[in-house]
Amino acid sequence: VEFSEDGTKLELDLHTSDAKRYQTSMVLFAPIRPDESKFKVAGTKLELTLAKADGQGWPVLRADDPHTGEIIQAGRAGRV
Repeated sequence: VEFSEDGTKLELDLHTSDAKRYQTSMVLFAPIRPDESKFKVAGTKLELTLAKADGQGWPVLRADDPHTGEIIQAGRAGRV
């Protein structure tokens, strides 16, 4: 997993447990802070923690996703 220096793009090159490979790149809806963003690969899932550059909610993850009217949660999930 690589975050672009300008924080607008995400590159994935993952090897799966069944010896396959998943590669893709995506332009994000808005810039992130790459130095504060992180990822974790655990078994069959990829967990991304993206530090949004402006802290605003996003209607979608990728710039080319259709807008659904919902907002992606900003902040830490599971905290009260």
